[in-house]
Amino acid sequence: MEIHEKIRLFLKQKKVVSKNLAEEYGISQQIISNYLNGVNAMPLAFLVWIYEKYQNEINLNALFENDNTSIVAEPRTEYKPKLNKKRILEK
Repeated sequence: MEIHEKIRLFLKQKKVVSKNLAEEYGISQQIISNYLNGVNAMPLAFLVWIYEKYQNEINLNALFENDNTSIVAEPRTEYKPKLNKKRILEK
């Protein structure tokens, strides 16, 4: 699955309308449609903007994998450092 297809599917799942996306980004709906349909290549600036807008919801690694992996990010787990023996004894 191509990058534009993954982004189009993600936006469809989020029920994002291309008209609203175009208004927010500041370009025409036709240009957004061309990006999402693969007619024109998506500029890096647009990809970065989409990622920043949905950064907690898009798995950036899956976006660039060459398969049908969903780009919807899994919930992030909170980082907890491992306790070593010295820390345990200090407590």
